[in-house]
Amino acid sequence: TVYPNPVSSQLQIRGWKGASAEIDLFTMDGRQVLTRSYSATSGPLTLPVNTLSNGMYVLRIRDRKGTRSDRKIILVQR
Repeated sequence: TVYPNPVSSQLQIRGWKGASAEIDLFTMDGRQVLTRSYSATSGPLTLPVNTLSNGMYVLRIRDRKGTRSDRKIILVQR
């Protein structure tokens, strides 16, 4: 589960189906702006996005088996 979307300051990731994963956030033109490692055993992951510009981003989650999930994230600073 990834929430909230739209997001303004912190994006939460929890309950990913794999035990661990790599999390990347890209601008729509493909520039990587954030990367983190996630372990389901350590609870939810919080991604601070309040320093990024408003706009649309692609969140990529890849598990150790190479399974990938891409989601569009809308960032709106208030």
